[in-house]
Amino acid sequence: MPLRANVNMSVRQLDSSFAEEVGEILRKLRFSPEQLVLEITESVFAADRPGLIDVLVRLRETGIRIAIHDFGTGEIPQGWQLFVDDGSGSYRKVLLTPEMADQVAVVAEDGAAEPSVVLAGLWTEWMRAATLESKATTLATTPLRPYAHQTNAVYGSMLPQPRLRFLLADEPGTGKTIMAGMYLREMQRLGFVRKALVISPAHLVEKWRADFARFFGGGLRRITADTVREGALAIDHDFWVTSLDLASVNVQVQEAIRPDRAGWDVVVIDEAHRMTLSAQSYYQLGRLKSSAPRVLLMTATPHRGKETLFRGLLHLVDPDVFPSVEQSDDLGRQLKPGSVHFLRRMKEDLVDYDGVTRLFKGRRARNLSVALNATEEAFYQQALALVDQYFPPTAVTLAKMVYGKRAASSLYALRETLKRRRDLMGTDSPTHAAMLVDPEFEDEAGRDLAKVVVEQSLSARAEKEDLKAAIRQLDLVLDKPDLPVSKWPRMVEECLAAKGILPGNGMQVVVFTEFADTAEWLVGQFRAEGYSAERYSGRDLDPAREAVRQRFERREFQVIVSTDAGNEGIDLQTAHVLVNWDIPWSLVRLEQRMGRIHRVGQTRDVEPLQPRRHGHEGGAGPRGPADQLRRRREPARREDVRQPEPARRAGEPRLRADIGAHLRLARAGRGGARGGQGRLVRAACSGRQACVRRGGCAAERRGHREGYDAHGISDVFSHLKAPTPG
Repeated sequence: MPLRANVNMSVRQLDSSFAEEVGEILRKLRFSPEQLVLEITESVFAADRPGLIDVLVRLRETGIRIAIHDFGTGEIPQGWQLFVDDGSGSYRKVLLTPEMADQVAVVAEDGAAEPSVVLAGLWTEWMRAATLESKATTLATTPLRPYAHQTNAVYGSMLPQPRLRFLLADEPGTGKTIMAGMYLREMQRLGFVRKALVISPAHLVEKWRADFARFFGGGLRRITADTVREGALAIDHDFWVTSLDLASVNVQVQEAIRPDRAGWDVVVIDEAHRMTLSAQSYYQLGRLKSSAPRVLLMTATPHRGKETLFRGLLHLVDPDVFPSVEQSDDLGRQLKPGSVHFLRRMKEDLVDYDGVTRLFKGRRARNLSVALNATEEAFYQQALALVDQYFPPTAVTLAKMVYGKRAASSLYALRETLKRRRDLMGTDSPTHAAMLVDPEFEDEAGRDLAKVVVEQSLSARAEKEDLKAAIRQLDLVLDKPDLPVSKWPRMVEECLAAKGILPGNGMQVVVFTEFADTAEWLVGQFRAEGYSAERYSGRDLDPAREAVRQRFERREFQVIVSTDAGNEGIDLQTAHVLVNWDIPWSLVRLEQRMGRIHRVGQTRDVEPLQPRRHGHEGGAGPRGPADQLRRRREPARREDVRQPEPARRAGEPRLRADIGAHLRLARAGRGGARGGQGRLVRAACSGRQACVRRGGCAAERRGHREGYDAHGISDVFSHLKAPTPG
C-alpha cells in the first residue's frame, strides 16, 4: 500500500525546499517517491492557488503522486470532486454526482512500464492497423503519384480479385506499366505474391527495370540465357523480367521459367498483342504461362479489327472461360468480356481526381499533300517498269508495292532496295527469306522486302545490268549537295519551323518512317541542317536503342527518327510534335505512333503532321489513314473492344480483274515453286466456319505461317495491294 500523508501547511510553508525534504524522509524510510501520495485539502489549495500549483508541479516532477480532497465542505455527499490537470499546468474542478460516479470505468491499468516502450508499442499497433486499411501503402515511400484511372484499375478492378486473370487494354500512353508495378507491389505487401515474372519485348526490358527502380524501389532482375545456365533462378529473389523473344525460342529458358517449375505467383505479359495464332512460338509461350495462379496481359491494341485475334488473347487470359479459336462455334459474334477479365479506357474519357480535368492534352492532326518532283517521278516509274519486265507474274503485285513505297519514301531507300535485289536475286525462296528476317511476323515491311529481293527473275543477267544502271543514276543524284526532295522543304518549314523547332534551340520532334534506310538518310539530312538527330531502328541492338531513348528523354538531342520498332512501349512525350514521313496502312499502327507523344505526362497539345505523297503512298489519297482516323476516332472511342481495321484498297479494281488469270494459273499448276499469288489462290478456302469447326485446314495453317488470311479470294489479295501510281 502506498504511504499517504495529509498536508495542512500553508502555501508559505510549502516552499521550494519542501520537495527535497520529502525526498530525504522517504529515503530514510526506504520508500520510493512513487509510493507516496500527498493528500492536499481544498482549503489549502484555495488559500493560494497560483503558488500551490508551482509547488505541486515540482512535487510531481519527483514522481510523488498528489490527491486533493475536500474536507468538510459537504457539497456533494458520497460523490466525487475532481481537480483535473488540463496539461498546461492549471487545474479545473469537476464535480461528479453519485450517479455519475457509478458510470466511471477504468479504461486501462497502469503497468508502470517505461513511457518510451509504451509509445513504441502504441505506434506499432497504429501503423499495423493503418497499413491494413490503406489502399495505397506502396505509394507512401515512392515518388510515384498515380492518376485516378491508374488507382481505379489497380485498387478497384485488379486487387479485389484473389485469382487475377485480366487483360488491361487501355489506350497507348495511359501508363499500363505503372499500373502493373502498383499491382505487383501491393500484392507482395499483402502476402499473396512472392515470385513474379514479367515478359516483354526485348527492347522494353531495360525500360521495365528502369521504371521499377524509379517508382517501386527496384529489384526487377533480368533473366538471360546465362542466368538459367548458372542456376541463378534458384536464389531467393522475388521479381524477374525476361524478353519475349528469349522465352519463346530458347528451350532452356522456357523450361526454367515454367510456372510449375519456377513457382511464379503471377505472370505479367507486356505488349500481349504479339501473341497471335500466326506467331506460334509466342502463342505457345502464352499458353504455357497461363497456367500461373495469376495472369495479367497488357496491350493497347487487343482487337485490331480481327475477332480471332481478340478471342485468342482472351483464351490466354482465362482458358476455362474463353475457349480457343479452334473450339469456338460463334466467331461471327463480337465477344464482349466483362469487367472481371477486361478493362479498356479511351483517352477522351480519362479525367483527374476532380472528375473534370482531362488528363490528355488535345491533338491536332494535319496532312500536307506533296507531289513527287520530276526526278522522283522518273525513278518511281523506272522502278515499276523493272518489276513489269523481270518479275514473274505471281510476284509482280508485291514487288510493285515494295518498290513503289520505298521510292515514294526516299530515293536513298529505293537505291538500297535495288542493291539488295542485285545481290540476292534467286538466292532463296521468298517464304524462307521472309521467315529468316521476321520469324514472328512483327515486321510486315521487312517480310515483303525479303520476299521481293530474293524472287527469281525472268532474265537474271539482263535485270542485273539494268539494276546496275539504275543504281549508278541514283548515285549521281544522291551525291548532289542540292538533292531535290519534294517532302523535305515542306517538312522543315511547315512541320518544324512553323512550330518553333529550329536547329539548336532545344525544341524536340519525333519523326516516324517505315524503312530503316529512310531513317538513316533522314538522320544525315537533319544533321546537315544543323539539328542534332539520332536513329531508333530495329537494325540497332536493344541496348543501343534504349540508350537513344534515354538520351532523348534527357533532351540531349532534338530529333529522333524512328522506324516502327519504336511505335510501342517507349515514352517520347518530351516532344509535342510528331511527323509521319511515311504513313502506314494500318490505323492501329498509326495510333500507336501517336501514342508515343500523346500520353500521360504530356504538358502541351500534340500535333501529328503528315507530309504525304499524293497518289503514290499506300493509303495516301484523299481517304488515307490519317483522314480515316480523324473521321473514325470519335465513334471508335465509344466501342469497348473493336478497333477499326484499315481498308487496304489501293489498286483493288486492277487486282480483281487479275483474279481470273491467277485462277487459271492455279488450275494449270503454274505459279512457281516460290509462292506468290498463284499459290495463294490455290490455298484459298471459302468455308471459314466449317474449317474452324474441323480444327482448321491446311490453307488456314499455311496462311498463319505466311501472314495472310486463307479464307476467301478477296482476303488473299488484300495482303498484296500495290500503290496506284499517279
